[in-house]
Amino acid sequence: MSSVRSQRKAETRQRILDAALLLLASGRSLDSLGLREVAREASLAPPSLYNHFGTMDDLGLALIDLACYRLRSVMRQDRQQDTGAPLFGPSASTALGERAQRQDVAALAAAERAERAAEREAAGASWRDDAAASSASAS
Repeated sequence: MSSVRSQRKAETRQRILDAALLLLASGRSLDSLGLREVAREASLAPPSLYNHFGTMDDLGLALIDLACYRLRSVMRQDRQQDTGAPLFGPSASTALGERAQRQDVAALAAAERAERAAEREAAGASWRDDAAASSASAS
């Protein structure tokens, strides 16, 4: 009985991850998603999602773990097919090919990077405005 329960729990967790990746593939960032929205996309009641991920940070970390696991798997396959060539070059090429095939994970990284860049730009603009106002009032 517990193995069936464990299997169902793992399947539900994967549905949640797949739903989040699907939403992220549309170009949205993790910060713009809500747990209820992900639950709806996974066809789950929100309390079911909370049993797996208490916060969006928990879900985001799980998505990053998934991406890293996929990358390690690709690199492990390259090591097993060792031809004496440098390991990192072929692994990186294979990983980039895998990334192209796994647009959902690539979309997560791209959306997060773009959002962080926008936040840094806004913070810089705010700092420049504050500095200019300070300078103007000191004159």
